[in-house]
Amino acid sequence: MGYAGTVAKKTGDVMILKDPYPFHAAPPGWHDVCGWESVEITPEMVGQKVAIFKFVEVKLTGKMSPKQLKFKEILERMGGLTELITE
Repeated sequence: MGYAGTVAKKTGDVMILKDPYPFHAAPPGWHDVCGWESVEITPEMVGQKVAIFKFVEVKLTGKMSPKQLKFKEILERMGGLTELITE
């Protein structure tokens, strides 16, 4: 989540927004890190759906929120790769 609005003042790395409002660029449950993982397509995989987009959730507790678990379930059902990293 970030904030959008009218820039009232900008000095170096500091920006002041007039009438700021929250801006959500991703759906609820979106994981912390996303990118891709290279997958070699073998002859056995021809004709199959292959998702190479990967999401990683980082948790100190190892417990995802219900929205994150639902998002993870959808990703995996569609063939996406997910990973949970805990401390």
